[in-house]
Amino acid sequence: SVGGESDELVVTQQSQGVSVYSIDSSSCMRSWAMPSTVNLTHAACFVPHAKCYLGVRENDTLFSWPMDAPEIDLRCSASLTQPLLTVLLAPALYDCVALVLIDGSALFVKASLQPLSPRAQGASTSLQAADIAIAFSPPPE
Repeated sequence: SVGGESDELVVTQQSQGVSVYSIDSSSCMRSWAMPSTVNLTHAACFVPHAKCYLGVRENDTLFSWPMDAPEIDLRCSASLTQPLLTVLLAPALYDCVALVLIDGSALFVKASLQPLSPRAQGASTSLQAADIAIAFSPPPE
């Protein structure tokens, strides 16, 4: 996916981690290693307005980290109730992303994975998608 600058490319390697490469110089600008026990199941993406990266592990857990973080903190995560099909980015979403789940439902979340409800504040290690969702489609029952 596209990185923070127009000439940057975010590369995800399943068992190794995430790297940002300069297209112009073909050099690695930054990289973050992942523990070998973590299975990255989707390409990581950069969300410009949130100034952070968003990754997915095991098809059902989102995690994010700031663009200037020296390492990925997997504790900043949120669990999904269904496996993730795809992550959609668009400038109109500003600091959010659209998540399409395997059952066809979609939800919009802040890329920083910060809880929106007061009951979830400070619970970043056990967040559920409902804690960070801005909108659902179709609405949850």
